[in-house]
Order: sequence, then structure tokens, then C-alpha cells
Amino acid sequence: MRITLFGEPGGSALLFAKLVRNLRPLASPMELLRSVRLAAAAGLVLLGALIGIAVLWPASNEPVGVLESEHEWNVALEENMRPARVLPLGHRAPSLLESARPWLGMATEASKQTLIFKDIKAGTTLVWRNRSLGLNHEGYRDVCHEVIEGNLSHTTRKLKFTPNRPVPVQHDTRSAIVVAVMGERYEDGLAAVMDSWQRFLLGPEPSKSYVMVVVLLEGTEASVDAFAGTISSSIDVLDCNTKHNRAFCAQLDSLDNGYRVFVAKESGMHVWVTYEPAFIPPVFGEDSKLSFEKFAEVQKTRCKNCCYFALQYTYATNWYGFGLPFLQVMDYFDFAFKIDTDLMACGPAPLEMVDEMVRSHAPYMTCKIGADRSCGGRNKDVLFLFLDQEEKHCGSRFQAQAEKRVWWDISLLVPEANFFGFWLGLTTSPEVSRFAITYRDFKEGLREQRWGDQQFWSNIWGLFFPDAYKQHAFDVKEWRSSGLIQHKRPCPLNSSVAGSAGQS
Repeated sequence: MRITLFGEPGGSALLFAKLVRNLRPLASPMELLRSVRLAAAAGLVLLGALIGIAVLWPASNEPVGVLESEHEWNVALEENMRPARVLPLGHRAPSLLESARPWLGMATEASKQTLIFKDIKAGTTLVWRNRSLGLNHEGYRDVCHEVIEGNLSHTTRKLKFTPNRPVPVQHDTRSAIVVAVMGERYEDGLAAVMDSWQRFLLGPEPSKSYVMVVVLLEGTEASVDAFAGTISSSIDVLDCNTKHNRAFCAQLDSLDNGYRVFVAKESGMHVWVTYEPAFIPPVFGEDSKLSFEKFAEVQKTRCKNCCYFALQYTYATNWYGFGLPFLQVMDYFDFAFKIDTDLMACGPAPLEMVDEMVRSHAPYMTCKIGADRSCGGRNKDVLFLFLDQEEKHCGSRFQAQAEKRVWWDISLLVPEANFFGFWLGLTTSPEVSRFAITYRDFKEGLREQRWGDQQFWSNIWGLFFPDAYKQHAFDVKEWRSSGLIQHKRPCPLNSSVAGSAGQS
């Protein structure tokens, strides 16, 4: 490190050398006093230099891999987002609100921004730090593109997103496997597949990097109890009454509608379970006051496309796009993955999902692209509605990144979203958050057209990425084609799962 003091590099060292040169037999008390003063001054300068080194050292000596990750990630996505930054390992990023009004930070102690679980039995400590920059919270979610400097390509005026996470760094990420279910038949399927995910998809030590977050849509406290019973063969209840677990459980209980904590028997990975009421937009007038069950009955007569899907199913699949990013608990994760409860892992994955996404600068992961012609419906309308809203909000027109491709057309391809992953820096950005709300509240959308969430993801790709299905994706389609993962089918007889079953 190069230090500059008093306007010249190494100023303190030069001053100390001058002192040494001046040391000689003293001729008088005055010279003694002068030398003592000079020595004291040099000592203070050296002390200041040491303090400066101590303060600056963490910021100036980030691991080379961290700095490389920051540069490479930003270069890879420079056409799609404004620059993200790396924070020193183990530090939470301040939100824009905290940065602009630092006195508000006094109300948020560091302990509230960190979840710490001490596993006494295993002798380890698991830590989840708040990774959000707060840009998806109300207030900053409405910040216009032009207000945030650098968020607009001035030559083309195309959309960019403002990342709501620091640059992800390998071996310092936390990821959530999110399972949103609405209805008992989907809950029943989870116990049969979750052990296979832990064994084959989540790396050698899932408990250190992953948490399974289960959201029971239209659920209650009682439904959490019932759900725990359906997968009791795979999980143990965490005893929150023991002294070393109380604070951790209390923190999770304060997030969203509160989380019940379980531990997977297979790997020790945490399973956090909560519930959430289904949302009916006010645009439906008096019907928005109905229970979701009654609302679904009313909508049966209004469905115009893909009506063989129940509204409960359609809502649950779309919730990953418009609901998941706003969960408070997601602030503690870098990546989230959607794995359906009817998808089985049948053998070891050749790559660790998160490490490969970080290495290849991929903000999303998908495993199959297929046609979804029959369920496209009025997908185009919600896209143009969003662009119109952005124009009114920001005072100028923005083009989608893929404006030269008709990516929304129902004859084109959409991702199969039963095995899907994404960087939360993208999906919780203020721009994507605004689209999510537009998509959720679009009256002629998922209630009448019964879209799957596949349309949500292809819309995001087209709005913010010019080559929607190839660039920036971690594509694991070979995992599906090789039989490594199976959707609604048993594992092949020669798979690791089948082999294990045969030996048991």
C-alpha cells in the first residue's frame, strides 16, 4: 500500500530519517528540547500512519478474487444494468435510505441485520447477513431511471435495471430454495423429492449455503403445523425454547408472517416455513373483498384461455415473480431457486449451481425452453402497459432491450419454470419490482389468461436483456435431457436414486 502524508509519499518515513540524521552529541539544553520535540512529532506522524493503515486496510486489500468478480460481473452486464459493487466479506450493504439519512441507521442495530444460528450439536455457526440494498422497498421502488445516475443508456434510451445486491462472490453466497404451495396435494409431494435435492443438487454441504423457504399461500398457523406433519420424515423441529436458539427464532418470527424453523435430517439444512394470504388486486372492485376460494369460483366463468389450470395453481406459479421478491426474508439471500415439488433429482449434478452462475456472470438459470403458444393470451398488453407507465413516471420513453425481437409473441419460446434460478439483485431491483406489480395487478392477465410464471420470466429477459434466451443464462438443459432431473417421472433404473433404493 502506498501512503501519502503531508503531500508526499512516505512523508512520515522521511521525517523520521531527518530525525535520525540530526541525532548527535547535544551541545545545550535547548538542542535537547528541540530534539525531544522533533521526536515527539515524528512519533505522532508514525502513529497516524499506522492508524490510517488500520482503517484503510480492509478496503484496499480485498481478496483479488473479490475485485476480479466485481470488475468481470459489471463488464459482463454493463449493457443491462448500472454498476454493482462488492462489499468487504461479511459486511451488509447500506440501503440508499441509510446512506442519504444516516441518522436513521441508529434505529437498526447490526444484530437485526444478521441472523446467527449456533449449532451446538455440530459445533458450527451459521450466519446470514442482510444483503439487500433496500431498493425494492417502498419509496426507492418508485425512483425513476433518470434519477439514478448511470441507469440509462443515453444513446439508445433502453431499459436498464439497478441491482439490489452487491456483486456476488464465490464461496460467500447464501441461496434460498423457495417452495410456494397452495393446496395439500402439492405439499404431499415435497417430502418425496426434497431429500434428492439435498443429495444431488445443492453441493457437498447444503446447510452452509442453502435454506429451503416454504411459503404456504392462503395458509394459516394451523396449516404450518399440518405441513410439518406431512414432511416429518424428512425434518426435525428446531427447539426454540433452548437458550441458544431463542434470539435466532425470535428474529425469524419477526419477518413477514413469522417463520417456523426446521432442520433437514438428510443434510442439516434449515427449512423455514411461513404462510401468506393470497392477494386480490383492488381493480376487481367488490370481488377483491372475497375470500380467494370464492374469488376463484367467480373467475371460473371469466377465464378465457388455458382454463384447465385452476386459479390456485396459476397464482402459485406466478407468485414467484410478483410475490417472492418482496418477502423480507429474501433480504438475507443472493440467489433464489424455484424447484417444483414434482421434480426429482436422480444423480449428482456436474456443477454447483450458484458457483457456476457467479463464475459465468449469469443472473438467471433455466433448464429447458419450450413452446407455450396456447397460454400467451394478452401477454403483449401487460408489457406495453408497463412501458407506458414508465414513460409517464419518468417523463420519457424507454425501449426494451430486446425491442428488435418480438419476444412476447405466443409462437415463440418460453422457459420451463419448474427448475429455475435467479440473482436477487435483478429480481428485486426497483425496475423489475415495478414490472412485478404491474404484472400482478393486470386485470386481463393471469386470472383470465391463466398464464404460468414462464411468461413472467420471458418478459423480464426481453425487457432487460437483448438476446433473451441465450445471453447471460446458465443453461442446464442437459441435466434434464440426460435424466439427471425428472419432472413427474420416476428416476431411471440406472440412476443414483434407483441404485440407493435397490440397496435399502
